Amino acid sequence: MFEEEAKAVQEASKAVVKVTDAAQQSGSFIAKFISGSLEQGVGIFEDKLKYIRFERQMRLMKKTQSLLVEYGLHAPDKAIPLKIAIPIFQAATMEEDDFLQDQWANLLINASSSQFEQEVKRVHISILENLSSLDAHILNLIYSIPLDEGSATRIATTSLPERVFIANDNNRYEKKLPKEIILSLSNLTRLGCIEPLSTYGGGAYFYEVLPTELGRDFVRACQLQQKN
Repeated sequence: MFEEEAKAVQEASKAVVKVTDAAQQSGSFIAKFISGSLEQGVGIFEDKLKYIRFERQMRLMKKTQSLLVEYGLHAPDKAIPLKIAIPIFQAATMEEDDFLQDQWANLLINASSSQFEQEVKRVHISILENLSSLDAHILNLIYSIPLDEGSATRIATTSLPERVFIANDNNRYEKKLPKEIILSLSNLTRLGCIEPLSTYGGGAYFYEVLPTELGRDFVRACQLQQKN
């Protein structure tokens, strides 16, 4: 366990180095346009970065607190391992999309709640880091349909991004899927959150997809349950 936490701290240190390098490069770039020194350019970049990060930190804090009240949950009552806590806070405070940051807030609350029976894992963080807002929206729609555990229910995607529905053998799909939907479904497939059907030639048939255990597990980790 200590080794895993040490790795988490090491990764955080690497991230700091990357930000420092980025600040130097951006500062040099800015300095060329303001006829100022490298220090002035770096200062402008770092001030803006700090402001953005502070702004997102404040929103995360307020959103998390409001969700705790809304769902009738107590304050965090379980310590989060560093290997989970550090990457969650790093990603959540840098996320500029409000919908995705809300997913991070949900994941943070579940990770720190003894009432949440499921374990929040590093794979959940990795998946969320790789989702766009559209990806997350589609994933929530797919898993909002009541499904039996381990079932092979086919989900039709032709009405995305508005809705999905359970497919049957009588369905005929004449509408072509928009490119952005295909790209989103491709990403969700890459992450193991869904599985498309296959064509006779072995290609992916995105008009219908199957849920996966990993996808189901991830969506649960990012959803809050009302306290009984």
